[in-house]
Amino acid sequence: MQIISSIIALALASTFATSVGAQSTSTCSNVTSTTTSSAARSSNLLARGFGYRREEDDTMMDSGPLPKVKGAYLRNLTVGAAGEQLVTYWSDAKVSPATSDASVVQAVIMFHGRFRDGNLYWDIGRNATVLANKKGTPGASNNTVVIAPQFFSKKYSVARYTAKQIAFSGNAWEYGGKASFPSGTNVTGFSAIDSLISQLSDKTKFKALKRIILVGHGGGGQVVSRYAVLSDDSTAKAAQISLRYVIGDPSSNLYYTNDRPLRSSFDAQNYNMKSCSGYNNYRYGFTDINSQVPTVPSNPDPKTYFKTFAARDVVFVVGNNDTLPNGDQGGEAILMGGQSRRDRNYMYWRYINLLAGVPNTNSDLDNAGYPGKFSSTLPSWGASTGNTLKAQLTIIDGAKHDAELAYKSDLGIAAIFTRGTLQRGGPVLPTKRRRAFRRGVHPESPPA
Repeated sequence: MQIISSIIALALASTFATSVGAQSTSTCSNVTSTTTSSAARSSNLLARGFGYRREEDDTMMDSGPLPKVKGAYLRNLTVGAAGEQLVTYWSDAKVSPATSDASVVQAVIMFHGRFRDGNLYWDIGRNATVLANKKGTPGASNNTVVIAPQFFSKKYSVARYTAKQIAFSGNAWEYGGKASFPSGTNVTGFSAIDSLISQLSDKTKFKALKRIILVGHGGGGQVVSRYAVLSDDSTAKAAQISLRYVIGDPSSNLYYTNDRPLRSSFDAQNYNMKSCSGYNNYRYGFTDINSQVPTVPSNPDPKTYFKTFAARDVVFVVGNNDTLPNGDQGGEAILMGGQSRRDRNYMYWRYINLLAGVPNTNSDLDNAGYPGKFSSTLPSWGASTGNTLKAQLTIIDGAKHDAELAYKSDLGIAAIFTRGTLQRGGPVLPTKRRRAFRRGVHPESPPA
């Protein structure tokens, strides 16, 4: 029995390592022995009954043609100068005439995660739209087209993409990186999204379109989180189309400064900034961003990007039970607030409010039970933001890492469709865990 447990623990540790490697080459080493620490964490997770699911891995083999979805068809969009294409799941006007190009008033763009399952995310978006209309959710409309881009893995989706369709290495689409197929292409994940929005902004085709809502969860949440910071929305604005960015439960977000939550305020699993020399490299921070996203200038000013972000219509959606230590378990991500997505996203919410100079941020969030602390040396860019942050946070009570549950809830549906001020939801933490955090205990972290 002991031998079997050891084998399982080693396999689980290997899964952690594979997951981190799939994200990017980690620059981190644990303060203690990395190998021993990973195995020990895996044993502790097994002892506590945690299962590790590979949401952050890109090694799933896609087989056969893309699945068909009732109510949608596959629509190829030209997104590159050499005729490169992005394939999308698109609401079929033959099934629902209200979603014809000339009729739609808003578009919901659903981004899949690392499983590359655009069909399922189109279904989630369609179901949210149907529920919103049935419930009379403000902002809902039958004239809503649901679009789910399908990003391919060059290595693992070989049977699925054609000679013109773009494919990526290591899920680079997730952070806006360059496609690796077709050979020699200059298309990136973000430039493909730019092209999609540009085509939707063509008033000769989409005469009635007034609003585009970008929605992601998990890996798709990482897409939207970074696109909300780095994208140029001038084409949509010129067409008088508003944009909303809905960011659901990502494993990490983009930091504008070298600051991270104080390690004394969460369990950093023996990682620190010194042991993670590239903790601020892009996809986690702005360092070396141009080498990963060529459309970004070589020496970007994070403050300028933050000023733009602070004025955008952004909604963070967090499940207050999204606490399993899976997803990105590299040191760069753990330094953002521990092993769980929920806590990392709560601490990022504190961070962007402090950075924007929003008054009483620490006292308000402390009183509400949010985890995390930042150094008093964290800068305030309130002079450029007017001490305001337009972004909102919606907490889905009881939701684990589950896109379907998040976006079929009343609050999740409102996050997509309802304009203006949204309900915060909550509670921030289940009652017992809130008390534990106030005592300085971190109940979701495996024992040391």
